[in-house]
Amino acid sequence: MVERTPPFEPFLEPPLPDDADWRISQGWYYEPELFDLRDHGAIDFAAGRGTEVRAAADGYAVATYEEYLWKDEGSESSGSAKETPTVKQIDGEPIYFGAGLVVQIWHERGRYTQYGHLHSCNEKIPFFAPRVDEEFVHPDKLRVPVTEYPRIACRIRAGERIGTVGMTGMGKGRRTYEDWAAGREYTQYEPNHLHFVVCGRRAPRSRKAETYDPFGIYGTAEQYSGDTKTWPKLLGTLWK
Repeated sequence: MVERTPPFEPFLEPPLPDDADWRISQGWYYEPELFDLRDHGAIDFAAGRGTEVRAAADGYAVATYEEYLWKDEGSESSGSAKETPTVKQIDGEPIYFGAGLVVQIWHERGRYTQYGHLHSCNEKIPFFAPRVDEEFVHPDKLRVPVTEYPRIACRIRAGERIGTVGMTGMGKGRRTYEDWAAGREYTQYEPNHLHFVVCGRRAPRSRKAETYDPFGIYGTAEQYSGDTKTWPKLLGTLWK
């Protein structure tokens, strides 16, 4: 992977309270690899369910839900057709994959952040239910063009509560969505954590963006400090 220099200056504040019990559990890369995946493209903050999640900068926020049945892409057989994809499983049960309840915040100037696997969401943030024909909206794409955000989203301030930590989107045996929407307990196969993504774009109307490591490290979990006071001092950091 090629390290990228963001086209913007540091603008982030920590997405979790300093006095909360959390740690960085995954860095930019998965270590060890997760189901043959190496690139993570985000930072995971492990914390207890219900831990407050805060906006990392001022912006416009929307929420949605992302989760799909996780299948292998299939491999080329001796013929020209690909083999039928197989469903990934744990303990003999199919598993689902996605950001779950996710908030996206557009920070203007081509910047936005994404907060995945949330257990709850600030009630004032507009929620767009997932479409049944839509499997997964990748973190590097916005739900809508950025020019629409001021019209459909709510204004949010840095440090404001946007939701709480959970583990939606990683269902075991069934999607977490139906249970979450009904207020029931959902079955997950990953520990509770916040999946934190930072993206940027140059074209104002583009739905496509690049993801950036907010620390500028592009490493695995043990290379990231849990001391927020050190973050603004890192080379290439996006932390204020």
